[in-house]
Amino acid sequence: MPNDPDIPAEQAEQGHGTRLRGLWPWFAAGFLVVFVGMLLFVRMLSMHPSGEFLVSCSLWRYYAIEIPRALKPFHNIGPADGSNSGLLSTAFQHVLCSVVGGVIVLGFGWGVRKMGKRLSRGPD
Repeated sequence: MPNDPDIPAEQAEQGHGTRLRGLWPWFAAGFLVVFVGMLLFVRMLSMHPSGEFLVSCSLWRYYAIEIPRALKPFHNIGPADGSNSGLLSTAFQHVLCSVVGGVIVLGFGWGVRKMGKRLSRGPD
């Protein structure tokens, strides 16, 4: 709207920046659903603290095991040492998948908004 005091005049004339306004809750909802869903349902393999065997655990438990291990100083070199590469790559992939989920739900929200505007205008 050209008379809206919150939007600069040149931006209101062009309509840029207002198209995605109000869609961030859609992104946040998608991000959170994927983030929490992965925490609960993705299984990971982690070395038992004794270093003798692997344990299968959910992603939240993997973080609970690996973050303290990564913060400890190195004493032994072996399969149970505090290597951060696995933890960092897992966390990066976790956030990346959550962002993709957020973008997908954002696209769905954009489509819902566009269809709502089209329906509210009525037939052409």
